[in-house]
Amino acid sequence: GAEYPPGEFYTASPRMIDAGYLQALQLPLRAGRLLQPGDDAQAPPALVVSESLAHLLWADRDPLGEPLTLPWTEDRSYGRVVGVVADVPRALDNPMSLDFYLSIDQQSDWGALELVVRSERPVSALAAEIRTSLRLFDPDLAVGEVAALDSLISHAVAPHRLTTTLLSGFSAAALLVAALGIYSVVAFAAEQRQHDLAIRRAVGAPRGHLAGLVLRDGLGLALVGAVLGCLLAGLGGGALRGLWYGVDPLQPWLYVGSAVLIVAVTLAASGRPALRAARVDASRLLR
Repeated sequence: GAEYPPGEFYTASPRMIDAGYLQALQLPLRAGRLLQPGDDAQAPPALVVSESLAHLLWADRDPLGEPLTLPWTEDRSYGRVVGVVADVPRALDNPMSLDFYLSIDQQSDWGALELVVRSERPVSALAAEIRTSLRLFDPDLAVGEVAALDSLISHAVAPHRLTTTLLSGFSAAALLVAALGIYSVVAFAAEQRQHDLAIRRAVGAPRGHLAGLVLRDGLGLALVGAVLGCLLAGLGGGALRGLWYGVDPLQPWLYVGSAVLIVAVTLAASGRPALRAARVDASRLLR
């Protein structure tokens, strides 16, 4: 076992399964073996633990062969570890999987059961057959919903998906407003510099140089905004960790990608004012 600081505790979830459950889910085996049909009432109690639970309890030694005992009693052991499998995250905001799997043939109290079926056929084609097979096994057996695992996962992450969709919509709206703002500022600045641009054109400045001056003003705004935005995002990134799964909000590529996006939007927004500056009629403005 392991000793924790006062006030700190963890909750591990027992899963009573048969020998085919882990194969049906195709959980990768990290060490030892999976539960087998021979793990019945006549065999020594065996269990398989998740990778996170194995690391938590036996980080400094091999978990295979170790007993797992209830913390409130010393005379009852769940059995000894015969294998370690990959984690199954229970929620997006809690990727740690503290699970251990017991052979259902070695347990006396089952409770409600869940049947896992792996098939290439759609659920609509399997549901009736599954219900018929279960009624042949026990006519009084109450059968609940038959659903695909993908639909269950989709339902579980629906609140996160809604939050992500809303944030994406707000981000797109903010990006559009920023693009309109950049266009307005750059266009106004170019209009204010019409006389200066006309003089430059009159003394031989190429049109590309005039367009570059306007683009430079826009890029200056973009660089300042990108730097300030990255700094603010870095300071507030910790608050967003609960909304991200499998992604560190402080990864450099996020900031580089955001900065590149801002520069690209700025160039697009500054394009029309730059073209107008390149086409300035020096003779008309200086007349």
